[in-house]
Amino acid sequence: MKLILFDDQTSLNFLPLIYTRALSKLRFGILTIEEKWQKTLLIESDTLGIYDYLNSPIDKNETEYLYINSRYLPNKEFINQIKLLEKNSKIIHNQKIVAFKSAVFLKDLNEIYSIDSSNSIEIESPLYINKRWDLLDKLDTEIQRDLTLSSVKAQDKLKATNQVLGNALYVEKGAQINCSIINTKTGPVYIGKNAQVQEGSMIRGPFVLGDYGVVKMGTKVYGPTSIGKHSKIGGELNNCILQDYSNKGHDGFLGNSLIGSWCNLGADTNTSNLKNNYSTVSSWSYKEEQIMPTEKVFLGLTMGDHSKSGINTMFNTATVVGCFSNVFGSDFPEKFVPSFMWGSKSNWQEFKFEKALEMAQNMMQRRDVQLNKKDKDIYNHVFELTKKHRHSRL
Repeated sequence: MKLILFDDQTSLNFLPLIYTRALSKLRFGILTIEEKWQKTLLIESDTLGIYDYLNSPIDKNETEYLYINSRYLPNKEFINQIKLLEKNSKIIHNQKIVAFKSAVFLKDLNEIYSIDSSNSIEIESPLYINKRWDLLDKLDTEIQRDLTLSSVKAQDKLKATNQVLGNALYVEKGAQINCSIINTKTGPVYIGKNAQVQEGSMIRGPFVLGDYGVVKMGTKVYGPTSIGKHSKIGGELNNCILQDYSNKGHDGFLGNSLIGSWCNLGADTNTSNLKNNYSTVSSWSYKEEQIMPTEKVFLGLTMGDHSKSGINTMFNTATVVGCFSNVFGSDFPEKFVPSFMWGSKSNWQEFKFEKALEMAQNMMQRRDVQLNKKDKDIYNHVFELTKKHRHSRL
């Protein structure tokens, strides 16, 4: 049986993070959503993103296909119901299909959406995400659940130079921690393979540092926070998620924020995560194509893949920056910066595609990662898809 994780129209709420990947490829805790399902069901998987350009050919020689909506996460109830599924039966929630078992491959998501809802099981208490800030709100739970899928054991000893509170520190092989204070009484702390926590760092769990990640000297981290593989952090962070290969390596505050892959926040970049009047914030919605109210009081920066900020950049509460944008200047930029933009509030230009690719290639080569044809094709689609947002600004 082949597992296929599919995105639906609600997944548009997670843009710009899913312009370059299917939703299930997002790291959410220690694992990606896809990895959570792989480890839970012990089967191979493929993904169907909301955009066709994200999808690779899928083997159509299987005898059964299990389709699961990628916004839904494995919990005990859902797993038990999946085990009861027969061919051409489905699991529904709020009259929408969240899982379906088929004897044939369904290449078009519309085929899934149009399936008759008869012969179905209703799920009562699913674990799911609807908005991008759900990733922050539910991160604590996901870190703890991911640890149950991991073979790493809690450390009972660590170098005498560190001070560890509590007994929920999980350290993978090759990791280095020196002269740091780690509080696991507030939640577990997971340090990935060959990762580094440098001298003078202070970490309050729940916290994840992915493989080969770096917490630089004197960093202050408040959980729940998750840092992806090969990413670096410094300064002060509170309730943030960085995907793989991104850098916030210097002083400055990042709070309640979602950062994609291959991003770089320049020295003394600061984000507001709370309005001065303590009211709920509004933020750009790609689904609604406008600034929309949210129920959130705390919400910081959302930044798509390959975007950058210059030194001393300030981001207002709940700002959204698309992919491949370079933001700098002494003033707050607008609360929505489209993809492939270059400049500041008073002087925006389109970031030409060839120059954007050159920048991406330069950054990726520094990490010994090759920019391949598939990457270029995806980035070209993002460039074309987001033209309407740029042209309304220029």
